[in-house]
Amino acid sequence: MTLENHKKVCDGYGFTKGTDAYANCLMRQDELEDADEQKMMDREDQKEK
Repeated sequence: MTLENHKKVCDGYGFTKGTDAYANCLMRQDELEDADEQKMMDREDQKEK
């Protein structure tokens, strides 16, 4: 997911650009994406064993 997609999600939640809440939303979206990617890699590792 790109930054633009994260912005669309946060806009959809009603956060106002330029606020701390908006920045926190963007960071949270990035964290969730990273966690999803890690889970996918972990599943791939399990398949190889």
